Amino acid sequence: MSAGQELKTGTAAADDHPLLTALRVRAELWPFPGTDAGGEDPAFTPVIALFGDDAFLERMLARQQASTHGLDRKGAAAFLVTEYGSLFALTVVPSFVGFGLVPDAAPARYALSFAAPSGAEAGARRPDVAVRFLSRRFTTSDPRHASHPDARRLVDREGLCAALREEIELHFAPLVERLHGLTHLSRAGAWRLVGDAVAARFLEAGERLGCSGDAISAALAVLKDRGSPLNNRQMHFFDIAVRDGEGAILTKKTFRQRGGCCRLYTADERAMCVTCVLRDPAERDAIIVSAMRRKLGLAADAAPPGHLPS
Repeated sequence: MSAGQELKTGTAAADDHPLLTALRVRAELWPFPGTDAGGEDPAFTPVIALFGDDAFLERMLARQQASTHGLDRKGAAAFLVTEYGSLFALTVVPSFVGFGLVPDAAPARYALSFAAPSGAEAGARRPDVAVRFLSRRFTTSDPRHASHPDARRLVDREGLCAALREEIELHFAPLVERLHGLTHLSRAGAWRLVGDAVAARFLEAGERLGCSGDAISAALAVLKDRGSPLNNRQMHFFDIAVRDGEGAILTKKTFRQRGGCCRLYTADERAMCVTCVLRDPAERDAIIVSAMRRKLGLAADAAPPGHLPS
């Protein structure tokens, strides 16, 4: 059985801890970041301490500005939220999609360790990051795991989606608030970027585990609750099709449309992400279709963009 199949079905040895099994199998598909669960470790700092450390946050903001010339402080904060949101989502979303588990990701029980990179290009690389859940407790609606002593059992998938949403909100609230104070990046803008990062990881996990439809449905359930700061109407998923000259579909792929803006357009390059919320959808589709056609070895402009809303 492949790693992806094992993660998708939740198969594990009887003496394995469900969360540790999920993290181990996830590492076979996503080696970065190294992630474990257990007690406190002096090499790891709970993120609640990092979120409250202005000197640390200023270093992280300066790093973003150093790598993107001309980026303003709001842009640096947006980049930081996007980067960290993507890392965080990679440590929780695959366990949800593959095992039906929501780990305890409260900022006091989610810790990071930073190691200086080594090797010939160490000076140009960012620090290596490892993650540690300081608790092995998890929430699940899967009866296969619900009897475990570290489990909090819920009755259905809807409740599990709500549990993941609550963990994300609890985790990011102090970071969103502190970055707003330091850079004036709006709270709503920061939450949109968190949602974008989580949505992207749901899409990726669904593709790798062969359950894209279920993963997208779960992402929308997690992120589209009306009372949640993660909710915004712009973020959605859409399909792009590449067709031949007679209209037959050659290939089709699902993408995430951003709901937030990383402010890359304010930097010196004045560039925009392909799925930027500020970009015209027709232009976005044309760019994506051209790239997909090139990947297939076809002329980039041989057919109009195909857009099939999912």
